[in-house]
Parts: sequence; structure tokens; C-alpha cells
Amino acid sequence: MYAFVQSASSRRILAVALALTIGGVGYWTLRSFPPTADSWYPKCVFYQATGLHCPGCGGTRALGALVRGDLLLAIRNNPMVILGIPTMLALVGLQRRRERSGRSAFPRLAWALFFVLVIFFIARNIPSPTTSPFAPPAPTFTSS
Repeated sequence: MYAFVQSASSRRILAVALALTIGGVGYWTLRSFPPTADSWYPKCVFYQATGLHCPGCGGTRALGALVRGDLLLAIRNNPMVILGIPTMLALVGLQRRRERSGRSAFPRLAWALFFVLVIFFIARNIPSPTTSPFAPPAPTFTSS
């Protein structure tokens, strides 16, 4: 029944098709329903509980600004999502390629990525969550 998914090339095609479908639905959703303070998108539970910005705070607004073509606002909302995630994916892909070709991997890559996230978390909350240059701007409200 699922024999077509057993070959490596079929799995790759299925993974690409799934990623394109999820990306397309995400793009359409963010274009159709921009994330604002009063929108239905989930709020950050960590921020709600502590008042501190986690590394993901502002990520939805950053992606919303990116799909509308406002790169500077996207970076202002969350530079780690806009600049960091593509970099991390490229590094992870490079590591997987090295491992598959039999060359040594970068064993410290996971730790380096972890420390980058910790440093970003600290930087976006110092000197305070509202005055840090890395903190996302306050979400805007839409008028009815």
C-alpha cells in the first residue's frame, strides 16, 4: 500500500511536496490574516508568564512582515527567525552532507547553535525586555 514511499527518491519528493504545501498554506495564511495584537495567532506562553522575550517572540510577526515584503520590519521583529533559521538550516544541511560523504562532521555545531540561541535570549532582554534593541516592537492593534 505504501510501497512508493520506500525508495529514497520517493521520500525526498514527498518531503519536498509536503514542505511546499505547508509553506504555501503558511504564506497564504500570513498574507490573508496579518498577525497583530488582537489576531487569533497564539501568544507566547513564556512571555505571558514571565514578561521576558524568548528567542521566538515576534517570529510570527516577522514572517508576516516578510511575506508582505517588509524585510527591515521582519528583521526588527525577530532577526533570529529571518536571518538565523536559514543559516542554521544551511549549517545542518552541510553537516549532514559531510556525514553522508564519510567526512568528519562538526561535532560542536549543535552546541554552537544552542549557545547562539542562549546569547540571543539574553541580548533581547538586557537592559530590560522593553528597551533592548533586540526585543520585538510591541504588536499593533487593528481597527475594526
